[in-house]
Amino acid sequence: MVPQDGGYKGSNSHKRARTEESSDRDSSVDRRRGPDDNFILSNQPDPAMQINWQYVLCDLLDLRGGQPDSVILENLRNALEVPRSLSVDQPAEMRYQVIHRVQCSYSSLAMLYPNEPIPRSSGNERIHLSGAEVINDLEAYLAGNLEVAFLVYKHYDCCTDEPMEVEAEQPCVLDSKFVASMMAKESVSIVSKTLKDALNSLCTNSHIQTLLPTFHEFEEEFNGPYLWWYRNKSQFAKAIMELGLEHRRHLELFQEYISDALGEEYRLVDQFLAGGKMKKEYLPYLYVPGEIQLSKVEGDHPQFHQAFKARDELYIRGGTAMSIHGTSWTYNGFFHESIRRWQFDCKFKGGEIFKISELEIFPLRYADPDIRGALESRGAMFWNCRHQKFVCYRSDDGPAADNVYSRYMIDYATFYDMFKRKEEEETSGQALPRQDDLGPEATKSGAKPPSKEFLVCLPSQLPGYHMHKKVWSMLFVSRMSDVRWNEKAFTRLVIDETKKRLIRALVTTHIASDEGTDLIDGKGNGLMILLHGGPGTGKTLTAESVAEIAERPLYRVTCGDVGTKAEDVEKYLDTVLLLGQRWGCVVLLDEADVFLMQRSVEDYKRNAIVSVFLRVLEYYDGIMILTSNRVGKFDAAFKSRIQLSLHYPRLERRDRLKIWQNFIDHLESMQHSTTARYGIQATEIRKMLPMLAEKELNGREIRNVVSTARHLAVFEEEAFGYTHLEKVIFELESFETYARELKGNLYDDEIARRKQEY
Repeated sequence: MVPQDGGYKGSNSHKRARTEESSDRDSSVDRRRGPDDNFILSNQPDPAMQINWQYVLCDLLDLRGGQPDSVILENLRNALEVPRSLSVDQPAEMRYQVIHRVQCSYSSLAMLYPNEPIPRSSGNERIHLSGAEVINDLEAYLAGNLEVAFLVYKHYDCCTDEPMEVEAEQPCVLDSKFVASMMAKESVSIVSKTLKDALNSLCTNSHIQTLLPTFHEFEEEFNGPYLWWYRNKSQFAKAIMELGLEHRRHLELFQEYISDALGEEYRLVDQFLAGGKMKKEYLPYLYVPGEIQLSKVEGDHPQFHQAFKARDELYIRGGTAMSIHGTSWTYNGFFHESIRRWQFDCKFKGGEIFKISELEIFPLRYADPDIRGALESRGAMFWNCRHQKFVCYRSDDGPAADNVYSRYMIDYATFYDMFKRKEEEETSGQALPRQDDLGPEATKSGAKPPSKEFLVCLPSQLPGYHMHKKVWSMLFVSRMSDVRWNEKAFTRLVIDETKKRLIRALVTTHIASDEGTDLIDGKGNGLMILLHGGPGTGKTLTAESVAEIAERPLYRVTCGDVGTKAEDVEKYLDTVLLLGQRWGCVVLLDEADVFLMQRSVEDYKRNAIVSVFLRVLEYYDGIMILTSNRVGKFDAAFKSRIQLSLHYPRLERRDRLKIWQNFIDHLESMQHSTTARYGIQATEIRKMLPMLAEKELNGREIRNVVSTARHLAVFEEEAFGYTHLEKVIFELESFETYARELKGNLYDDEIARRKQEY
């Protein structure tokens, strides 16, 4: 019930008066006299009426006769105390008090009123609030109202410059409803020590893991809507029944206030949350400290998603700007727990109902289950990349067959050594200490991730080294996948079977062997293979196929990458071979003629380059494949350093037929490619393969013909067929005929042989 003075009483179960704060007062004034209590027996009666008062008093006090006066007097005193104590006023019923706190923009002090303030116009379209009765001294007020267990503050701001929201064509009525609309917030301050103890016991006995307040200081206020109570109301209701009587009485009063003030709002929020919906005004209910939150601030696509654990409540900075303190994980070669404020904007207006998943940041439990699964999978890939991993990277998130897959080496330790360490030294004068918040055991090879919660809170990107472009890039972890080694590439390689067996034997044996045969440690343990022959005969494809069967990254280096100065060559090759050794690469030195050419007295620059290359090769332990078009001027010093040299002659008709068949088989297997969209006339092409094999094209030229013909078919929106191949071959042959005429109708290998280069 609501009394006239603005205070709130408890229910009928609260009839017993509170005694812990008023025990001293209730003991009241000690009315017992000193030793002169004989005044009770003064005023003797008329001698004519002699009464044995001793007997009468013993009878009244239920004492045996003949008791000494001192005993009778003591019992009489005690008997008189009972009615006297009953005459003392009992304290009022335990209750809580509503206090209206008004902060006027014209005053630095807030005014306290026990009754609802009255709105008055103060000019300039400003409304001033004031009450009839003012509480000037809150301590004195509480001393005079000892039955108050807690205070409920209603906060108002008046005489502000902010315009009032008034419906069009509706007069502004300054009534209680208007005053309620001016209320900024509501808070509670606990007064009763018993209630503080009861709340602390409640929070302790409920075994709740979420963030809870502590109830110690009287000055501390707890702002509505008391989210800690809302989130645990079911557990609290059960725990209250297990507490003692006094604690239970106080908590039932507090529970009654919560139910009266916020019960309807709590029920409405429950309905919204159950349906995955929300309103802007109820957003604080959504974000629970300790829960995993999903951030889509960087982008709505899953690759941009990030997750973190909320550390506190939602902070609303005004308008649409909001933020949450949260914990996630960062990685710089070591895992570190990162605490920062996650900011976002709420695009929805007040009163508008929207899906929770439409927010930029929201609890992960309201996201699509596939999103959580994607985050866990991404985290698992990140965890597997914490040391070193060779991955396949999707160019975009379109259909798999339309994607270009590149291969990257993920190795943060190497990335740090090459870039980050120098940055730290330039910034702070020294490299920062590197330690892992998970501890050394957690990040050892083979260790399992701490938890799924940890996995979803890992970063969305990692630096990776592009093996073809030879650059570091930031990669989205969600686009990474394990490398699928193409073992068929070596099988389809169109070279002599004896050569294939030799290559496979050397590579397989080298990988399996951990010990070198050289007497000097670290020297001569590498596998060097030289492939020499004309263009398009399969040398580069052989090197690529070797990497596939060895299941090693291919690090391709060309003469243009290395440079022409001896010091640059040495520096570059040192880096290449260092990375090659760290990552277990198959190093392909393509078109290595400049390094292999015989030294001469006249050209000292080339001599320096060859010498540097020889020295670097001496101590390389990995697999290195060199390709050359000209071995006629081969430096003799390389012969002893190369384990296997293979010659690749010009393709014969049977070789060309096999290459054509391989390409057509490959195109037929690409069911979801752009070519498959319009179809492929495979039967027609296969019939014409013998005729195509008659064309004196090398392997690279055949590949270019097929690729160009495919583009032509797509452009013309036709099924890929023989006519497209025929058109491309005609143009190619026209150019080749003209170029050969300029060379005296000689092929490139014939020219090289005449110059003793091949």
